[in-house]
Amino acid sequence: MKHALIGALAVLLATALRAEPPAQVPGPADASVGAAPLSRFGDSAYVGRALALLEDPRGDIQIRELMEPGLQARLAPALADIPNYGLTSRAVWAKLSLYNDRDQPTLRMLELANARMWELDLYEVVDGVPRRLSRTGNRLPFAEREVLAASFHFPLNFRPRETRTFYFRFRNTTTLQLPLILSAPAAYEASRTFKAYAYGFYFGMLAALAIYNLAVFFVLRDRNHLYYALAVFCMAFFAGGFLGLNYQYLYPDWPAVNSEALPAAGVLCLIFITVFTADFLNAKKNLPRLNRLFQFLNVAFALALIFNFTGQVRLTALLGTLASFALAGAATYGAAYLWIRRKFQPARYYLLSWGVFFTAIFVHGLMQFGFFTNGFLLNHGIMIGAAGAVALLSVGLAARIRQLDKEKNEIAAQLDLAREIQRSLLPRELPERADLRIAFLYEPMQQVGGDFVDYHIREDHCAMFMIADVTGHGVPAALLASMIKMALPVVYESMEDPALAVRKLHAAIRDKLSGQHLTASLCFVDLNTGLLRHASAGHLPPLILRGDGAIDALESESLLLHAAITPQSRNVQAQLAPGDKILLYTDGVIEAANAAGEAFGEDRLRRAAAVQHGETPEIICREIRSAAFRFSGVGDRPQDDVTILAIEYCGARP
Repeated sequence: MKHALIGALAVLLATALRAEPPAQVPGPADASVGAAPLSRFGDSAYVGRALALLEDPRGDIQIRELMEPGLQARLAPALADIPNYGLTSRAVWAKLSLYNDRDQPTLRMLELANARMWELDLYEVVDGVPRRLSRTGNRLPFAEREVLAASFHFPLNFRPRETRTFYFRFRNTTTLQLPLILSAPAAYEASRTFKAYAYGFYFGMLAALAIYNLAVFFVLRDRNHLYYALAVFCMAFFAGGFLGLNYQYLYPDWPAVNSEALPAAGVLCLIFITVFTADFLNAKKNLPRLNRLFQFLNVAFALALIFNFTGQVRLTALLGTLASFALAGAATYGAAYLWIRRKFQPARYYLLSWGVFFTAIFVHGLMQFGFFTNGFLLNHGIMIGAAGAVALLSVGLAARIRQLDKEKNEIAAQLDLAREIQRSLLPRELPERADLRIAFLYEPMQQVGGDFVDYHIREDHCAMFMIADVTGHGVPAALLASMIKMALPVVYESMEDPALAVRKLHAAIRDKLSGQHLTASLCFVDLNTGLLRHASAGHLPPLILRGDGAIDALESESLLLHAAITPQSRNVQAQLAPGDKILLYTDGVIEAANAAGEAFGEDRLRRAAAVQHGETPEIICREIRSAAFRFSGVGDRPQDDVTILAIEYCGARP
């Protein structure tokens, strides 16, 4: 994909170089005085320096008034191939006199290569009398144009040695540039054909990039690809409006929509670029101050959008341009900082790609305000910059995916290590004794979990069994669970009194809770006599599976362990007979829920345990787990940390 995008960019740049702009005809400052011969313009050239211009601040000068000597004297020769008035609402009159210096009829095509002109009237003066040849512009439905093309085209026929004088009246709602091109028919058709292929390639590339990144978003659920696809879509829509293609093909009968759609698409594009930038650079975490600036800029862009739909076109252009300059500077600084200081490699692609695009925006903005004009850059600069940016940025997104995969693999490796460490805290070897059998099952919801299980058997054949459940999942819960292991020596000092052991456990870990809490269940068993003594800290009651299938629950009201709560546990006793089993479990078993939201519950747990009461502790743990998972329909992945501890009392040693 990376090489394909770079190849596409190379083709696009080659296309751009192939699209040579019309010749720029040199001439004296007074070139508009008298008629300019057609041969002066060759096959295709800008005619700007052959124009005589007059600004109409109020826009109320009529063609007959312009014929008067006073206004004729105010017509001033143009000093540039493409006259550029920047952001203005003034009307401009232009006079163009052309002379066919051939002895044969000649056809020339005159094109205004500015598809955004709102009003354009063309007049010809014959024997001192003006007559209108065409009234066009984006204020009129597209179908009323003489030549159905995105920009404005006028066929001009000349008899041998004929001189014709034309007057143009231009008026726009935003910026006013006059890239007038005079072309021979063959050059005109060749230019139109080439543009059709170039635009097809350009928009096809943008569509492919947008669709590809949308597909990546739906697969990976990475919002950055969604923001990128939306930015590319708006970029394509803006380019289509800028070139007049949207008006030609999408809404040819709606001039009002056309006038608002172009700036709206540009502002939306900048909004999605800002959101994409903040997410791509992870500005909320890596660049918090810059992230606030990005948020402020999006507010500015939103205001520009509101201004656009309320008819404040000049405010839209001014605010959008200034905010885009600020975005360019902020994004460039942020990407450079992360690349150089943080070694975030995808930032270099961002820096390169958006550097190209923001340069194009900057140059275009300078042209919009009339600082300079270049015909080729005027119509294609943003397109070239945008194409280069999106192609390079796709490479950056691929690098970002690789970077995230690398970080994900590193985190996974760390979690694997944490899982091994946590499992090392659990009992490794179960005792082989004549008076006792033990089995447990431990399955965290994630790679590490907050459940804990342990036991301790003294030489005097007294044992304590413990199960605990920390709130939450993952690493935070696992860290607190590991702290329980460190507190066990203090706990086991008081194994004959489980309630005291609960209070000692709370005292040992109280300072580590930090807003978390846990439940615990402790069982003391005298293997010599079968005496069972139990205390709880808000945990589920242990079950005693009797040899005849009966089930007893050791209910003990108590509060969970929390930094702000002093435990009030009390001991509950029971007598075990040989063959009786103790079942301890966490809430991941009984809270396993099916598709309807119904939990497995304690009743189903007791029925499943009763069925298996005569089996070994290993089978009891396995079958209870299977029953809960079958009920929930989750397969082999638990919905919560699941821990089951089963102990069988086999009677005192002989």
